[in-house]
Amino acid sequence: MEKPLIDRVVEQNSLTLDELDAGQYFVRIQTLGASGLSSQWTNVQSFTVESRFDWRYLLLTLPILLLL
Repeated sequence: MEKPLIDRVVEQNSLTLDELDAGQYFVRIQTLGASGLSSQWTNVQSFTVESRFDWRYLLLTLPILLLL
């Protein structure tokens, strides 16, 4: 069974979810070839690297966005 995307992003980059900000997450998704998600994640680009992204928000909204 394939691991969820967020688990693969974290594993491949040796990051914890706390360390992964929105900008990094967006870049890592693209490098994993999930370009289909990129259009749904354009709002993620508005976060700067300096700002911290609450990963719990991401985990709550990801299933909703995938259903759209």
